[in-house]
Amino acid sequence: MMPSQKYPALKNPTARLAIYVLAILALAFISYSNSFKADFQFDDARQIVSNHYIRSLKNLPRFFTEAKTASYDPKFNGYRPLTIASHAICYAVSGGRPWSFHVLNFTLHVLNALLLMLILGKVLRQSGYARYEMAAFLAAAVFAIHPLQTSTVTYISGRALLLASLFWMLSFYAFLRCRESSRITAAAWGAASLAFYSAGLLSKEMAVSLPAVVILYWLIFRDKNKPDCDRLNWPLFAGYAAVFAAFMVIKQVTQGSVVGQAMPYTVPVNLMSQ
Repeated sequence: MMPSQKYPALKNPTARLAIYVLAILALAFISYSNSFKADFQFDDARQIVSNHYIRSLKNLPRFFTEAKTASYDPKFNGYRPLTIASHAICYAVSGGRPWSFHVLNFTLHVLNALLLMLILGKVLRQSGYARYEMAAFLAAAVFAIHPLQTSTVTYISGRALLLASLFWMLSFYAFLRCRESSRITAAAWGAASLAFYSAGLLSKEMAVSLPAVVILYWLIFRDKNKPDCDRLNWPLFAGYAAVFAAFMVIKQVTQGSVVGQAMPYTVPVNLMSQ
């Protein structure tokens, strides 16, 4: 007897989705609930604990125009305004207590796992894989509880990666929807993809990788029988380039440099630590 015959509710896609979402939420909570009382660590000291800029929401506009607001120490300035803004919001909720920072990190992590499930389901279905729902769920479940995520979820300053990943996946999902939509709707999804890409860059620089993945996906799943789709893609690709160029200019103006400041360790040492 097939599972859907034994459990009729599983025939309903909405019911299955609800079960998958609740399962991922439960798995993530079991894995990370003991971290909510963890104290601030490492970079948290200069980005949060001693950073007087995040202690007032009136400074929110300054995060987007002044790189020095990222840290109390001017030697460690940086341009990640959305990440710093999120710290300010958490500080407004719980002050110097870390619980609200951990709750937001956990929430972002769960959202990332759910987005991963959504994207993988779409890609696997397009690839013709029959059990795409279960495969996408299992991959997202592993993502949610894998020890590799610990330093990002429990380490409060790791939020930059959580936020960048969230907007990265939202932008990629919007791109997928753009490819399958009519011309007018596709334009809206394309604009959304560019907006999310911008937000990702304003969270952490690693979001810069999105256009490369988008182009690679387009090359692999390109439908030569739909030339209209290609005509919609090229303006979007140009949009990614324009967003990236604008970000680099803003970063240069606000931070004083495009690349990060020199660190007291070599590239190989940094790679091993990462």
